[in-house]
Amino acid sequence: MSTSAVCARRGALRSSGCSAPSTRHGSSGELIRLSVLGRIALVLGALLAVAAGTSSCTAGHADPDLPAVFTADQARQGRRVYKTACASCHGSELEGAAAPALAGPAFLQAWQPPARSAQDLYHVMRVTMPKLAMGSLKPDDYTALFAFLLQRNGWPAGPRRFDGSVTMLSQIRLDAVAEPAALAPTEFIAGKGGPPLDPAGPSLSELAGAASANWPYHTGNYSGTR
Repeated sequence: MSTSAVCARRGALRSSGCSAPSTRHGSSGELIRLSVLGRIALVLGALLAVAAGTSSCTAGHADPDLPAVFTADQARQGRRVYKTACASCHGSELEGAAAPALAGPAFLQAWQPPARSAQDLYHVMRVTMPKLAMGSLKPDDYTALFAFLLQRNGWPAGPRRFDGSVTMLSQIRLDAVAEPAALAPTEFIAGKGGPPLDPAGPSLSELAGAASANWPYHTGNYSGTR
């Protein structure tokens, strides 16, 4: 085949679409890339949805079904009162220190009916606290302090101010948010125990017969005879 014929055939091939396979290959790669990106977007969307649901459950700790018996301003005031009058004994976050904790499942269960009630708790707080200056706070400070305690234990704020009345206290059941603490039993870890005692120390006779010059105390020995 002559050179001109070869060139003519190559030109015919190019004009008839011989480059189409490479175009199809490029389109296939683009589809694969878009498919992978779409799957990544779906996974990220699912993760974001789960994270949003989790944050809404944890951040919104207050149960909307509980009665709103205090205002947000009261709770803020109560936090300031707590910081100056209570935190040194009960912990900066109500976690307990020298005195018991004032938040959490154990605290709520300790003050739930029928043995105790919110009215009992408020009476104890108002009459016996702070421990070293019982009943020394203003009435408005006690109601604010109780509001702060309720808020930290899951109660929602609302338009009504807590006034310490029996009517309002009767609406509060501390067991409404109390959750039993599901503590797993402590796992027993078997082991060989500690290292054996070093027998290289002095014997009792050596201690009793030690020279007073070597005795580390001014008495000279255990009997104090110098």
